[in-house]
Order: sequence, then C-alpha cells, then structure tokens
Amino acid sequence: MKIDSLIRTRRKTLALIVKPDASIVVRAPKHASMNHIMDFVNKNENWIKKRQDKIKSQPVQEKIFPEGLTPSAIRLYKKELKDKVSESLDRYCKITGLKYKSFKITSAKTRWGSCSARGTLCFTWRLVMAPPEVVDYVVVHELVHTVRRDHSKKFWTRVEAIIPDYKLRRTWLRKNGRVFLS
Repeated sequence: MKIDSLIRTRRKTLALIVKPDASIVVRAPKHASMNHIMDFVNKNENWIKKRQDKIKSQPVQEKIFPEGLTPSAIRLYKKELKDKVSESLDRYCKITGLKYKSFKITSAKTRWGSCSARGTLCFTWRLVMAPPEVVDYVVVHELVHTVRRDHSKKFWTRVEAIIPDYKLRRTWLRKNGRVFLS
C-alpha cells in the first residue's frame, strides 16, 4: 500500500489519516523504521480501503467557504468559535470535573480538535460552521482526552456518559465534515 505523506514528529505512536481526497498520511515517531511503518500500514489495509471507498462513494460537495477567504474573515470565525468553545468548556468542566491547561483556535484542515500531552486543547476555526451540539461533542471528545489518551472502550464510555447521543453528533461530522475541512 502506498503512503502519500509521512510526517515524523516527537510522538510516541503511529497514526493513520485518510484525508478527504482519499490520500493516506502516516504520522510517525522520528525513530520509527520504514519497515515498522509499512507493517503498520499493511496491517490496517482493510480499514484504509474502507475509508477510501466511503470517501469515493460520497458525492462531491461544493465547499462552503469561498475561495480567497480573507484573513480578516478568518479572524471573525476564530473569534466566534473561541466564544462558543469557551462557553462549552466552562459548562462541561463544571459538569465533569475535567480540567485542561489552555485552548486555542487553529487553522487545522484534517481534524476538528486535538489534545496535547500537556492538556492544551486545539479546535479548528472551521468548526464554527457546525451546529452547537456538534461543537459540544468535539469539546467533550477533547476534554476526555485529557484523562484518556486513546479511543478505547473506556474512552467512548466516558464520552457517552457525558453526551449520551454522541454517536449522532459524530455521524453528523462524518457525513458533513468533509465539506468544512477540505
């Protein structure tokens, strides 16, 4: 199986990303050998093909964002999302007792949010176009990562305890998200 992009960082584990254009990105630790990386990719070949087939079977949707979006318009989206995320984080931290170090709004194109090992949460400004309940889901997802660094059954059980209908919200992201992140 062919890798379209290999990104080496200080991370500890390998990660596979199938981008909206169906290309394959592998994020790997700096010390990982190519043999180890290719074994990982080949082991996950069925998962990769399923994701690519799903992407290819979806109708091509027009981007919602106009080409040449100006930096000042992006700043407005970032400000709006920062307010929404701040409110959501305050509410869910009070409900759950979970804590984070800080959060920021980024221009990420491949993910809705992330959580660093130090507890910094990041959210792409593109999330501003999602419904409020979806924003809440992404916020809770990243908050739970402050205590569970994986996507194990325990992780999803914790997310479900906070947002019982998280699967519906996640489905919305999977169905509509390609338009926003591409």
